[in-house]
Order: sequence, then structure tokens, then C-alpha cells
Amino acid sequence: MTPTSPTPADIRAARAQAGLTQQQAADLAGVNRVTWARYEIGAQPMGSRAWIYWLHAAGLERMPFRGSR
Repeated sequence: MTPTSPTPADIRAARAQAGLTQQQAADLAGVNRVTWARYEIGAQPMGSRAWIYWLHAAGLERMPFRGSR
């Protein structure tokens, strides 16, 4: 399964669910607030890997990983 990039609505909804401001969400993502705002309005796509990491950092989902074999 290949993860997909989130829609602007997904990004806004997740930030609201986490109870974060745009600045706090941007800090977790390692980007500035302007970049985060661009994600939320759809002016700049957020990559699927960054999205998965951000959901994990925000405490909304656990990051999937493969264990050693």
C-alpha cells in the first residue's frame, strides 16, 4: 500500500483534531507557518511521508514501521 498525500481539508481537520494552531502544527512538521498555511489552502502539496510523520508527531496516529526479521 502506497500512502497518498493529504487533501487541504484533511490537513485542516487533523490540525483541529489535535487542537493545534498553525504555528504549532508547522513546528511539529519542521516548516514555517507560511508553508503550513499553504498546505491548508492547497497552494502547496504536503508529501505523504511528511503527512505520516506529522500525524505521528501530533499524536493522532502511530507511524507504521517494519520490524526486523
